[in-house]
Amino acid sequence: MEGSLIQQVIAQLALPEISKVDPNLQQIPGIEDYTILQKLTQASVPAVLLGIANITEDENEEPDKYNAAGRSLNMSLIFPRNYDQIVRSVAEYAGAPVENARSFLEQVAMAAESVILENLGADASVLQIRDYVIGEKHKIFFYLPPQLHIGTLMGDPSQDDRTKKMEGPFSNIAHKIEDGLSKPE
Repeated sequence: MEGSLIQQVIAQLALPEISKVDPNLQQIPGIEDYTILQKLTQASVPAVLLGIANITEDENEEPDKYNAAGRSLNMSLIFPRNYDQIVRSVAEYAGAPVENARSFLEQVAMAAESVILENLGADASVLQIRDYVIGEKHKIFFYLPPQLHIGTLMGDPSQDDRTKKMEGPFSNIAHKIEDGLSKPE
């Protein structure tokens, strides 16, 4: 499939496109005109992908959890902390009922896993999955609404940092260095 992981997941589910966060305003331009489905998509896709990136980032512990779960990205694995709060945060952001947000997040997780394995092959190792998702992590931040406070809810407030959403010559260089340093040797 072509495009970023975010674009591929959105395409797989035939969801509306999402927008990048304006790093200066810390908002999605025009969000007030979005439908509930657009807001659910804007909140859920980057949140789930960031959760997957965090699962796979710890090479010593988390991949074992993924293998133990039958190589299935269930929500308790993606969001081991504060899952109910994350669901409520997505629901509030989208103006949707909590159960709709929960179901939507689960659908996004299944699609994300499918896309990842389609790109890497069904027999991809946990380390290959980790490298792939971590390689997409900086792109995920561009779309993650800061109002969700997903980083804080996942136990890493630095992921809510506005500098992760910046683009430009210097920011792009910094993101490339960050990507290079985050890849295992």
